[in-house]
Amino acid sequence: AHGGFARGVEGLADGRLGWPIEKYFRHLDEQIAILRGHGIVPFVTPLFYGFGWRGLDVIGPTADPGEAATFARFLAERYDDGPVVWLAGADGTGHEPAVAAMGRAIRDTTSAPVGIHYNPWQRPTAHADEPWCDFHLIQTGHAGEHRAELLSAYGDRALANGEPTYEGMDGGKAGRGDWQRHEAWSNFCAGGTLSCFYGAASLWQWKRDGEDDLWGPWCAAPEDWRGAMAFPGAAFPGVVARIVDGLGAAEWTPSIDRARGRRCAVAADGTTLAYAESPGVVHLAPETEGGAVTVYDSATGAVLQETTVVAPDPHMGFAVAVDRPAVVTVTPPARRGCGRGVRQRFPPRTGRSGPSRS
Repeated sequence: AHGGFARGVEGLADGRLGWPIEKYFRHLDEQIAILRGHGIVPFVTPLFYGFGWRGLDVIGPTADPGEAATFARFLAERYDDGPVVWLAGADGTGHEPAVAAMGRAIRDTTSAPVGIHYNPWQRPTAHADEPWCDFHLIQTGHAGEHRAELLSAYGDRALANGEPTYEGMDGGKAGRGDWQRHEAWSNFCAGGTLSCFYGAASLWQWKRDGEDDLWGPWCAAPEDWRGAMAFPGAAFPGVVARIVDGLGAAEWTPSIDRARGRRCAVAADGTTLAYAESPGVVHLAPETEGGAVTVYDSATGAVLQETTVVAPDPHMGFAVAVDRPAVVTVTPPARRGCGRGVRQRFPPRTGRSGPSRS
């Protein structure tokens, strides 16, 4: 970290959310403007509920709900002049008193999406039926494990693994390169209806320049943010976005039968996306007959082959051979030639109530 941290409101050291400190928020204004200027939509959480700077306490779990609502409303009004996504809860259980207070306050102020991010041992179900809660982000922790199955049980709502292992954790060793490719595609197919998330350890440091690693290599990578820009795994979420956006489909749900056991998701209009994590054969179910098949390199997004599902076997379906980890998509006959270049976003709101489920 080049500057460490600063407190943004008066009284924070005493457990209160007082008057915002203008100097702090002028700096935040600049950072958000930079993100938006590069086409990046910022995710903003007013309070944190997990580990603070260097593992110290945070105010989220004990914050006064009234003060939290006032603070959240201040932020929502300040940053409602551009694209933004809000997290009423971050790294907690989702049931802390301030979460609901902030969620309602943000929803009363803006129509921007509002969701909850959880710690690794929580079910993503808090406030699921509340009109202000649009989506949920699970967290699988930073031990370098693939845990996409945790998404499968909750595929009927807007959901994603919002915090897989950051690339470069554990002194630059964990979550490197191709690990992120498999993580991205497996999470999407398992029910990550908000697509996939990626993090670089160099952007999350518990030390300042020139200091020792007080927490050891676990939470630090040897590169700074400039080096993180060149991390090999950083490219894979963009590959997922390009392929999925090009399909022009939405409301994806996991499927175990459409690609005969391969990791797979099916959109509401019948569009199919299967992920073959290793070379072999992808068997497309008979329901895909007549569909246009495109096979992509899962690492680069390059088109490897194109064909049509013809006369699939009643039991094993239509066989598509792949010689590397690949993504196989099938566009239904009624949609062939449609939807290219359409970016899937949160569904438009007709008002400020009603949770999103797509």
